Amino acid sequence: MDLRTIMEKFSEGSLTFDEVQRQLCIHSIEYSADNLAKLDIGREIRRGVPEVIFAEGKDYRDVVQIIFSVLKRNGIAIISRLIRRDIPKLCNLLKKRNYYVEVGVKSTTLLVSSSEYIEKKSSPKIGILSAGTSDIGVAEEARLIAKAMGCSAVVNYDVGIAGIHRLFPALQQMISENVNALVVVAGMEGALASVVAS
Repeated sequence: MDLRTIMEKFSEGSLTFDEVQRQLCIHSIEYSADNLAKLDIGREIRRGVPEVIFAEGKDYRDVVQIIFSVLKRNGIAIISRLIRRDIPKLCNLLKKRNYYVEVGVKSTTLLVSSSEYIEKKSSPKIGILSAGTSDIGVAEEARLIAKAMGCSAVVNYDVGIAGIHRLFPALQQMISENVNALVVVAGMEGALASVVAS
């Protein structure tokens, strides 16, 4: 049953509330063309974040198929942990099909959508700080996910405590930009998060 049929049967009284809930749960999963993947198509409605495709360990062709299945249904997808050598090939393929593609700086994460993201003036602001340059890829993944969720991001990278004087202008920027939340990517020791919190 499609959503319209479910709702019609509910309004007629031929489906109970519990039966409607069960039918909606059944229909919240969609299968890719060859049943390779089960897509959680209702995630954005339930959680506020679109489908994230974890590409690590997946064959390039499978990743492409999953991406197009998600885009067909939702118009937006985040692809995380791509193999670096596949990124240019995938970007070219998506751009040829008129998709907007944004690749994270020093990252293996892509944000793909059917049209360019337009930031809303009322969107929440997320501040993102990284300790070192090796943390930028993870920080960029956070930035792209925030963007996909409708948030704008204020970023400042390479402000770790080894050169703590670099942190204070970054914190000043976050305060002056009035960010609603901070994401701190702090490498292996995690010290930056404690310093920022204090």
